[in-house]
Amino acid sequence: MKKISQPAKSIYIGPNQRLWAMPRHYQRFWGWYELDHRSGLYFAKEASAEQIALIRANFKLLPQCFQELCRQWKVTFSFAEGATASGNASTFYADFSRQPDEYISPHIEIGSVSLRPETILAHLGHEVAHLFWRSRSESQRRAYRAFLERSCGTTCVEVTDYVQGYFEEYLASLKKFRQNKVHPNLHDGNFLRWTEESFCDTVATMLVGTHPDRSENCSIDVAERLVEMQNSLQLAL
Repeated sequence: MKKISQPAKSIYIGPNQRLWAMPRHYQRFWGWYELDHRSGLYFAKEASAEQIALIRANFKLLPQCFQELCRQWKVTFSFAEGATASGNASTFYADFSRQPDEYISPHIEIGSVSLRPETILAHLGHEVAHLFWRSRSESQRRAYRAFLERSCGTTCVEVTDYVQGYFEEYLASLKKFRQNKVHPNLHDGNFLRWTEESFCDTVATMLVGTHPDRSENCSIDVAERLVEMQNSLQLAL
């Protein structure tokens, strides 16, 4: 009978495995990570028991497919005082352009603003949603992007102010693009950023009914997005 391989108790990730961390301010993501057997997640060696316990408790509230993805990809976690290395409350890092898969090396950094009982589930859900999004096929993502483009008019108000900022950047570049005043790459980049962040924060607001960052002026049809997520991305929430 073939033995089922058990996850390693600890793993070392250096520059050979995590090339996206070459910039100096990302090099802190190289090093040893230890397995938390109760969640199946890997945490930086310096993580405290309290930090791990808070992530573990909220991780089990995420959709089962999100949990399985994190274990499958061996997502690592670390914590920051204040903002993350990218200047956010929490950040997902990975390089899905790398091959083979072990060089993609996904990592989630949780800043102190996110590591609060009232924010951690929403922010953790958002970051893991990035992993779900990036691990979908391009045809799946393209289908959901097309839905967003059809369903969001210029007066649309997104689920959070954070996503609304990306949406407004996209609208501004769209106007200039139609006037041949902006490079297509800039416009395409704004479109891709808005659609990904919109997906992630929509997921987060669905996971947490009292999402602390939800916009009071949100005008999107949540039920319609739920249906499209299931149709395009095979995600049932």
